[in-house]
Amino acid sequence: MGITSMKYQFEAGEAGTGGTAYMITAGSFMGFPIDDTDTIAYSISSDGATLSITDDGETSTATIDNLTSSALEISDTDSLGVINKVTMAKE
Repeated sequence: MGITSMKYQFEAGEAGTGGTAYMITAGSFMGFPIDDTDTIAYSISSDGATLSITDDGETSTATIDNLTSSALEISDTDSLGVINKVTMAKE
């Protein structure tokens, strides 16, 4: 039970500009399958240091720790001071 797969598909963009991405989620919740695609907006700061994602009118930001042609590593600190790190790899 739960989310078994979450993928982001980013449309090409440049630092300092916005773009569109798709968040594709799969899994199950209480026995019901989840197969959902959300369209979200993203932007990368002009210095390439920050990723902002807007979904349903709410924007979250993360520090870009590493970005290569095959991987994206981001981190943020929540309101309790916990550091959250996410690594995304290109398929």
